[in-house]
Amino acid sequence: MFIKIPLFFSLMIAAIVAGLTSGIDITTTMNLLIGGMGTNSNTALSYILLGSLAYIM
Repeated sequence: MFIKIPLFFSLMIAAIVAGLTSGIDITTTMNLLIGGMGTNSNTALSYILLGSLAYIM
């Protein structure tokens, strides 16, 4: 039995797990991830996460 998980959603999970295991709190981890995406990444990230959650359901 396999669960369909979109690529970007799995990358988000991997980034959060990597940040937490390295001792960085989740707020700093997300800020680093969003900051690395460039300009307007907050809005793009919101739309991508919304779309991936809708896809999973």
